[in-house]
Amino acid sequence: MITGLMHIAVYTKNMDETMDFYVNRLKFTNTWKGMVMTRNGMANAAVVKMGDCVLELVVPPDLGKVNRLAGPVQHFALRVQNMNETIEFLRSQGIEISEEPEDIAFEGGVRHCFIYGPSNERIELAERVPL
Repeated sequence: MITGLMHIAVYTKNMDETMDFYVNRLKFTNTWKGMVMTRNGMANAAVVKMGDCVLELVVPPDLGKVNRLAGPVQHFALRVQNMNETIEFLRSQGIEISEEPEDIAFEGGVRHCFIYGPSNERIELAERVPL
């Protein structure tokens, strides 16, 4: 039986740059890092967490698999508290907000905006707000 989400995997060409982004700039906690044997060869991998959000960061054996174009998974969303403070913090970390916040009638009300990770992964920042 499916019981919930285990993690979201993000491919990257540069683990150091990706770890810097998630751990040092976004303040995720690194809980594991190592090499993993896959059917296509060795992959450098790490797991970072914040709250119940778990990301698996992977440098695949075939770097051609790191695609900078949006595919069927268009983005992943991180829950935030106080959007204005979050944006101020991100900007202090040198992270550009690609789309300014807007309020939408999604599940009762969400204020959201977007940033991009170092491998061009699209990340939504979402805060519950009453509409």
